[in-house]
Amino acid sequence: MDVDAGVFHAAAVTEDGDCVCWGKHGADTATLEAQQHDGQDVIVARQTNGVLVWKPSDGAKILEVACGWRHTVARDERGRVWGFGDNRR
Repeated sequence: MDVDAGVFHAAAVTEDGDCVCWGKHGADTATLEAQQHDGQDVIVARQTNGVLVWKPSDGAKILEVACGWRHTVARDERGRVWGFGDNRR
């Protein structure tokens, strides 16, 4: 398990490998999905209120999280790094 805090939000990794975020998380996202764009997996955020619970669509477990000003970065068990949140900076 891992936990980190940014300026306006926090994130943690559960024992099941889910990434959980709460607080003001960039675009106030509560749901994310991974999609393919130019052959790469990208995370798409949908704006809602609440707590975000996310894991890659292929079921890989999240191992670590790091929070920035208005974004979160997560590393999964397959070595991939995922970033989501405010993309303006």
